[in-house]
Amino acid sequence: MTAYWGTPDADIDIDLTGATLIDFKLDDCRIGTGRFEGATFSGWARFDRVTFAGDAWFSEAAFSGDAEFTKAVFSGYASFGHMRFSGEVRFGEVTFRGDTWFGGTTFSGDAWFSAVTFRRDAEFGEAMFSGDAWFGRTTFRRNVGFGEVTFHGNVGFEEARVRLDVRSSTKRNWPKCMVVVEPDTDEQARLPNRQGRWGYLEAVTGEDPPTAEEPPE
Repeated sequence: MTAYWGTPDADIDIDLTGATLIDFKLDDCRIGTGRFEGATFSGWARFDRVTFAGDAWFSEAAFSGDAEFTKAVFSGYASFGHMRFSGEVRFGEVTFRGDTWFGGTTFSGDAWFSAVTFRRDAEFGEAMFSGDAWFGRTTFRRNVGFGEVTFHGNVGFEEARVRLDVRSSTKRNWPKCMVVVEPDTDEQARLPNRQGRWGYLEAVTGEDPPTAEEPPE
């Protein structure tokens, strides 16, 4: 079905598990729990500026066209595991306040995670990026997993930042071509409006990955 949602009441739950959705638009809404597990999105899909006050479930969903989540907020657990994005997908300026899972997901087109904030754990293990993958200006606070991720296109982590003053039990598995570098001074380690000490990601010497161009505004 073709679906266009206006602005529903705050924190209303949506369950579209297994649905077939054509040119789906859910912009500028605030909902509670959103369930889209196993759904098929035909055409374009837009979730711009949506706030999920509860958990968001997209596992095993398939997007045949472009998908946009620009400036969305995920307050609870966000599950994007084992999905298929056939077109371009944009998560520009998205805030993930809870744990986030993209494990095993296939990105056939370009994937933009520019200026994303991961406040808790972020897992991309075994994901596959066939197009360009851009993580520029993204911040990672806690556990991070890029184990066995495959990049076939260009990849960019320019100005991505990583919080350094974390528990010793924090586990981080970066792409093999990237390492975390600690700034030389305390001033360089500070970020505006963010507590803590922050480092940045840098390509390993001799293994510089191709650089993905920053997406247009």
